[in-house]
Amino acid sequence: MAFRDNTYATVWEVKQTKGSSLNVRISTSFKNKATGEYETDFSDYVFFSGDAAKKAASLKEKDRIKLLQTSVKSQWDKEKKVNRYTFNVWDFEPAERDGEKSGKQPAAQPKSPVIEDSDELPF
Repeated sequence: MAFRDNTYATVWEVKQTKGSSLNVRISTSFKNKATGEYETDFSDYVFFSGDAAKKAASLKEKDRIKLLQTSVKSQWDKEKKVNRYTFNVWDFEPAERDGEKSGKQPAAQPKSPVIEDSDELPF
């Protein structure tokens, strides 16, 4: 799935930065249909900023999260003639794991009408 909005990631390490951001090492992967194996397609340190930094302070190794709002910034280094990329997460939520709830309330299920008298059935 790579690094983008609405994808799932695994947290590997959380580091405090000098500012209010956190530097978090995450990875994303996809299932290779040919082999049936999972392959990593993104693995790097990402800045968690703003409200995401506050929520990320409690993350631990192997926590699963869903990236909700992300951004990438590139900057050209004239002297080294290379592009530098900065990855940011602005919002995320815990992902469900092994039947556990993510903390979000499930969507309300539509209620089917209750028919008490079998004479009201259309068949």
